[in-house]
Amino acid sequence: MSGTEPSGGTWELREFSAPFRTGLTRRYAWGIGGGVAPLVAGQYVREIKGGSTDGFWVDTSYHLDVQDL
Repeated sequence: MSGTEPSGGTWELREFSAPFRTGLTRRYAWGIGGGVAPLVAGQYVREIKGGSTDGFWVDTSYHLDVQDL
């Protein structure tokens, strides 16, 4: 799975899942995570888009404003 940038580049994402319990209730967690290398100051958009064969879709955009410290 990968995310895209408006510049056409991609970045690697990892899918995670885990069953767990809260009291007597069984639950299931699922998510997508990815790291971003250090960025120079500026504005960036990171997009995650994808879908599964059972109809679940992800379409999320992150707008980053990176500033020098």
